[in-house]
Amino acid sequence: MVAQHCNVKPGREADEEMPCSNAHFNQRQTTEVEPDLEPTPCMQQLSQSKATRVPETLGTPLLQDTAPGKQSLAPSNQKTKICFRALAVLLLWGIAALLGLSVASTAQAKRTMHATVARPQTRLDFTLRLASSAHKCLGVANVKVQSQVVLQDCSALGGKQFLLLNDGTIRSRSNDQLCMTSVSENKLVLSTCVQSEMQVFDVQPSGMFALKAKPSECISLLHGDIAAGVVGLNHCSANLNEVFVYGGGFFLVPELEHELSKVRSLPPVTTDTDQMQENLKAVCLFAVGMFVLSALLIMAACPKRLYQCLSVLVLGFIAGVIFLICSSLLSAAPAMQESERLTQSAKVVASGQTADLDFTLRMIKSADRCLGVGSLKDNSKVSLQQCKASTVQQFILQDDGTIRAKQADELCMTVEQESKTFVLSPCDASKSHLQTFSKQAESRGWLQLHATPWMCLNLWGGDEDAGTVGLYQCGRDLNEVFVYSGGNVAISGLALQVHKVRLLLKQASRPLEGGFFRILTLGGGACFLLLAVPSVMLLTGSLGPRSA
Repeated sequence: MVAQHCNVKPGREADEEMPCSNAHFNQRQTTEVEPDLEPTPCMQQLSQSKATRVPETLGTPLLQDTAPGKQSLAPSNQKTKICFRALAVLLLWGIAALLGLSVASTAQAKRTMHATVARPQTRLDFTLRLASSAHKCLGVANVKVQSQVVLQDCSALGGKQFLLLNDGTIRSRSNDQLCMTSVSENKLVLSTCVQSEMQVFDVQPSGMFALKAKPSECISLLHGDIAAGVVGLNHCSANLNEVFVYGGGFFLVPELEHELSKVRSLPPVTTDTDQMQENLKAVCLFAVGMFVLSALLIMAACPKRLYQCLSVLVLGFIAGVIFLICSSLLSAAPAMQESERLTQSAKVVASGQTADLDFTLRMIKSADRCLGVGSLKDNSKVSLQQCKASTVQQFILQDDGTIRAKQADELCMTVEQESKTFVLSPCDASKSHLQTFSKQAESRGWLQLHATPWMCLNLWGGDEDAGTVGLYQCGRDLNEVFVYSGGNVAISGLALQVHKVRLLLKQASRPLEGGFFRILTLGGGACFLLLAVPSVMLLTGSLGPRSA
């Protein structure tokens, strides 16, 4: 059987259809078709048939350059790169969270140290004030050799600040190599300390300063002329022009002792600084490790050169931020170690015992006589007694103005309204007008009732044997001037202790100042940036390849 041929004659119409069999096509499919010949109906039919069958089997047009397998893997690669980028960002968030917790814990530890070394606020001005005029102090115009000591208006200037040392010298606080020295014509000047007997004074409990070489001569306001203010040595005569109060108050001892007790009871730093430093090192090393892994993931997600350059810039910025945080954290531990060492030294100094500290209220005219009671009970009479430093002679002037028994602080010194004498009675706010004393009067050594400022506690009749004390009009009577615990002797020792403690605490706070600021600002701000930059990267997708 002869197969049909699909011959198209040159003059034949293009739309004329010729029947074709598959067998004939198979024999003719390898025959080349001349380019200038129009396609036959068989060829048109064949091409249409292939166009409809190929998409169903291969899924890719024939004329497309991309291999079928390559296009099928493209969505999977894109998802992988997005996962890499997201994982890298999550790791960077983890770094920020880890370092943020370290910053917070270190800042809290430093804050605790700051509270520990906070300096107390007890009033202390290192002045030597004239008892008869508390606003006048010993001072010099300039802290230098041969500057004359005169009486001036009190202030916190360095020329009016003095230290009383145990060796009997009176030194300028601004330059402790300059001592108050007695020279010709009984004048007082500052000169270089050379262990001269003309520089050594006997600081008496009464507040008088007798020259060691001439015990009968005391520092005095000459001629009692406050306006002239000429100070020099004069024969000791036990008047108020020879009494100088150290630190601005006769009753300063309890305040200074309270300040030292606060230092002694400072809580220990619970943070182990050595262990803290090791923990911070581990945190920083772990953060660096996570950063390196994040960098590798980002580089894998961004193979193109442009995106790799952007990645290097961003990663370099983040690396710098991590370095700043770690450096600020690692600087915290040594600073805290130094601060803790100085704080412990301050506590040791504050724990030292001061001579002649017994919380007695002594009469400056007779320093061996103290105020006391028969017993620590209600209605016990207050009188002047021979000092024995016993519990019935220990009193503390409180911040509220009450004078309380040290061993029974519920009992206050109270004036009897009818007899004007003093007894112990329970502290009561309704009796404040009978129990509250003026703290402003303490600079003169007066126990002056706040409600009646013209009346002071006085040894009636000056009779030490009778020892009767009661209210009397305030004046220039030495029978109404009292000092705490031996006056300047105890105050000077306590003041030196407080002075040393304050210097140590001040030094202890210095290492914390810069570190505390760096950790809170630099560390906190860097953690914020470390969170913000990866977040922007994730949201904008700037490091990922853009789809075609």
